[in-house]
Amino acid sequence: MGKVARLYYEHGLTHAEIAELQGLSRVKVTRLLADARRLGIVEIRVHSDDPPFAELEAALVQRYDLQRAWVAPDFGSDLERSTNSLGLVGAACLTELVPPAQRVAVGLSTSVASSVAHLRDTPAADVEVVPVAGSRAGRSSVSNPGQLALGLAQRSTARPTPCPRRCWRPPRNPPRSCAATTACARCWSAPPRPTCSSSASAACTGPPRRCSSR
Repeated sequence: MGKVARLYYEHGLTHAEIAELQGLSRVKVTRLLADARRLGIVEIRVHSDDPPFAELEAALVQRYDLQRAWVAPDFGSDLERSTNSLGLVGAACLTELVPPAQRVAVGLSTSVASSVAHLRDTPAADVEVVPVAGSRAGRSSVSNPGQLALGLAQRSTARPTPCPRRCWRPPRNPPRSCAATTACARCWSAPPRPTCSSSASAACTGPPRRCSSR
């Protein structure tokens, strides 16, 4: 991948020339170059402050009385390109907004994860970064708010603050008899990684009765 990137970006060879020289197909060369950018092996910097959608951003600011607006291109069903584009624009947004802030809350979002991945070092020593959705919220670390908060803090020299406690919540579809009670909306403290056994009706009136930490 590094060889292909150097031949293309440093020596100016075309895709066809690289394919012939390295014994690869043109499609393979294209994929390797795309992976090199995605993995950070190749970084492209544009030294200009002119956003590509300046007119649209200005119109949004005026129409909705905003302080600032950022616009990213949409690639339709190509989610990878759309997420990457949102990440680039999101990183520019964070670079502008994080340093003067006092506290930044990070939630569960692939767009936020992409923004943190594209973020360059941004000094913000007096900023506190806090995850707002617990410590683990998905199968991948990309969906982990705590990990995203840590990554943002590392790139901005901010202070990461972990979620202070785990919360137990009632099931998504509680019985009708307790759907209207206020207890169903509460967040109950529970031991780390509890193993609980209780009926759905009991779950709506309080935390599980029989829990054991493991």
